[in-house]
Parts: sequence; C-alpha cells; structure tokens
Amino acid sequence: MKILDKKLKGNKLILYLGLLISLIGIYYSIYHFSFNQSLRRLPTTIWICLWLLPFILLPYFLNFILYKVYKDLRFGIIAVIILAIIVFSYIENSRVQYRYIMKGGVVVPSQIEDKRDEMRVPPTIYYKYFVDGETHKGSRPCDKSIYEECNIGDTILIIYSKSMHAFSIPHKYFPTKEEIKECKKGVFYIGGKRVDSLP
Repeated sequence: MKILDKKLKGNKLILYLGLLISLIGIYYSIYHFSFNQSLRRLPTTIWICLWLLPFILLPYFLNFILYKVYKDLRFGIIAVIILAIIVFSYIENSRVQYRYIMKGGVVVPSQIEDKRDEMRVPPTIYYKYFVDGETHKGSRPCDKSIYEECNIGDTILIIYSKSMHAFSIPHKYFPTKEEIKECKKGVFYIGGKRVDSLP
C-alpha cells in the first residue's frame, strides 16, 4: 500500500484521472445509479458498496493532490468538500425522485411500519406498500402534529413512480375508508392531477 501511495504522489496524471473518475462516479450515483432497476435488484450490501465507491475514492485522490499545497489543512478541506457533496446528493436525489413521481404516479394504500422522533432527525414515518406482488418500503419526515396523530399500523395513501416503484412519497396521511377502498387498485396522477390512465 505504501509503495502504491508513493507512486501516486509522483504521478499527477493518475491522480487527476482518478479524481475525474471519482467525480463522474458521484454524478452517476446521484443521477443514474439509484434509478437503474437492474442495479437495484442486487443484494442491498453490494448495491450500497457500489453506490458509495466513488465517494470513498474521491477523498483518497484529493488527499494526494492537496498534500503539497495544503499539507496541514487538507483533511479539513476534504471533510468540507465531502460534506457539501453528501448534502447536495441528498437534496438532488430527492428532487429527481419527485420528478419521476410527477411524470406518472400511482396512489395506493400503505401501512405505517414504524415512526421515530430522534434528536438528530425530524419526526419520520416509515411505511410499506405492495406493487405487482413486491414489497417496497419508504420513509418521509413530517410535521410534529401529523407524527403525533399517526400510529403504527395505520393506513395512509402514498404515491409511487410508475417507472420506478421504489420511489414514493405520502399522498394523504388521514384518508377516509372510501378513499382507501378507491385506491386499492391504484389511482393515477400526472403532475399532481388525477388522470384515467398513465402512458
């Protein structure tokens, strides 16, 4: 490992190429990897490792690039860069998922599996729903008032993307029995408006 580190320090081409590949990998992770149905069928551990790989490689190459110029500050700089990328990834990933749902979504009943209100995260509802015989799970932060009224086992309505079944958001937290019955077979929406069918 030390021999490899010495070679990397002396080869700027490899360092910058590695940095470029890492950035491309992060871009792919944010905008494409999460939305690839074939990759999402991989075992969860493998899927997470592949998704995290470019985020691990980036600080590795940055460390060598910043070593000479910012020797004492490089770890702080790397930490700020990685934190900024993680925050951006989370926000952008949520936006992309929302766009998928707005292009064509299906409203179905869902059961609340768990609810957590911890100090470091906002009140969050965890739910599961079924699509074509497959179980999917989702979670979403919510207002404190909604959190307190919802109970484990309650039925809510969620809307999931027709093209990416794993992407979903709550549609209605307190539906009537009639609304739950109506949505059992799925109710279609495009751009937030109800439609008779999806393309």
